[in-house]
Amino acid sequence: MLRQTISEGTTTYIYNITFNVTDGDGFGDINNKSGQIRINLTNSINSTDTVDRFNTTCVNITPFTYGGESGISFNCSVTIWYFDGPGNWTINVSANDTAGVYVENRTGSSIEVLSTTAMVMYPNALTWSTLELGQINKTSNNDPVIINNTGNKNIGVGGVTVAGYNLQGATTTTDFIYSGNFSVFPVNGTGSGGPIECNGTQMVNGTSGTAAPQAITVANITRGNNTNNDETGASGQEQLFFCLLLVPSQVSRQTYNTAGASSSPWSVAVS
Repeated sequence: MLRQTISEGTTTYIYNITFNVTDGDGFGDINNKSGQIRINLTNSINSTDTVDRFNTTCVNITPFTYGGESGISFNCSVTIWYFDGPGNWTINVSANDTAGVYVENRTGSSIEVLSTTAMVMYPNALTWSTLELGQINKTSNNDPVIINNTGNKNIGVGGVTVAGYNLQGATTTTDFIYSGNFSVFPVNGTGSGGPIECNGTQMVNGTSGTAAPQAITVANITRGNNTNNDETGASGQEQLFFCLLLVPSQVSRQTYNTAGASSSPWSVAVS
């Protein structure tokens, strides 16, 4: 069985699939432009539909005669997308003779498309407007972070994690806003208690080089076509919104970020 991986975020060509077509009237009776290949996987993308990838212009390699049979060898390639599901894809090849008589072979040969976990996200940096000491439940002014599933594995609940690090003062470097003061949630809006994302998954304090990744409640990313760009499961996307639960009153007024020697950039991961 042929094994094939997808290419993250783009298409992949599966090359050099060869099949032979014979004809009792000789290879000259075969339409040498009729070779086709179709591969399919049922229940691939969030539905009961069969996903098909095909090529109707397989190349005539050469005529052959063997064991009293005369025929033509065809060589095919077929394109799969990064969101095409993992599993055993059935191969169906076919051709016509010059009279239009159609033959096909779907005897159970298959291609195993392997599972790939991958993602890209943007923006890569979050900001907040100027804040005052003691303020609570302040949301980022440039979220959400959009995660694109650029592989073909469905990322289930618990598979999206964020590791947060303490933000260090840029001027007074002994002052920190701890990462435990932040929460993350895949939904935003205003609820009875304030911004919804402020009731999300709370981060755990993490120093430079050390942080505990937190699984973001209900976040998940079904594989899908990112070019739909509607920030839903159909487009293989998930949103993350960020809230600063409390601006500590005991720290100094200055810029805080993850650029200091005692901090590290936050990380978002999928599995």
